[in-house]
Amino acid sequence: MDCSYSRSDIYDLEYKNYDRDLRFYQYMAATFSGSEQARILELSCGTGRICIPLATQGFRVTGVDISYPMVLKAKEKWERCKVNGNGSLRLVVGDMIKPPVWGSGYNFAFIPFNGFMHLLTREDQHECLESVRRSLKDKGFFLAEIGIPDFTQGYKTHEIFKIFERENILLCRKMVLDADPCTQIVRRIFFYRIFELTGERKEIESFWEPRDYSYLFPLQWEELLVNSGFNIIKKYGDFDYNNFDSGSRIMLWLCQKA
Repeated sequence: MDCSYSRSDIYDLEYKNYDRDLRFYQYMAATFSGSEQARILELSCGTGRICIPLATQGFRVTGVDISYPMVLKAKEKWERCKVNGNGSLRLVVGDMIKPPVWGSGYNFAFIPFNGFMHLLTREDQHECLESVRRSLKDKGFFLAEIGIPDFTQGYKTHEIFKIFERENILLCRKMVLDADPCTQIVRRIFFYRIFELTGERKEIESFWEPRDYSYLFPLQWEELLVNSGFNIIKKYGDFDYNNFDSGSRIMLWLCQKA
């Protein structure tokens, strides 16, 4: 995987208020895992934004991420949680294109927040789906969030600025995007400047991180799923459970192990 998520503290600052997908995954877990005692697998779990609420809700969850700092932060957050019923959370550092070190026998597996898109080759994408398939029980369910290329934006490099504030810290982020239409790979380079707000504003740190994403068109995603041994059960186009159509900007396709 060609991506960089070395700063779990900055990641949490950026996405602490992002929850538009949480209810969707909670519903999917409750509906397609069979019961609250079923086993759920989240790949690319980050700092636990989704797997922790699922575990506190009562599910038995395994969260996997390739970034050790992200998994460590998730463990710290989990230790402060109160669990409802028999919920549990196992957090594992692992690469989702490798043979699954997280075990098998899962009822439901998912990859949220475009995590699958960090796999840049068809070989790696297929290997990931093979690992997911081996992880699932017979007739187990799988779902991933996949963004769709937006040709209306063109392929010109452009910049996006955002500011995040928490307590006495101000984070300024500039994101530079560059897309290659031949490879369908988008490179996002994140430039960060961190300021301390106690007294006079003072810059205390600056750094940058590159992240690459491989975009898939619907027919490509369908071919990958079918060739990896999945049946597509339902095609959602957003987190409000609307059907996928030509206006959808993401693919949320529920699949079942064939």
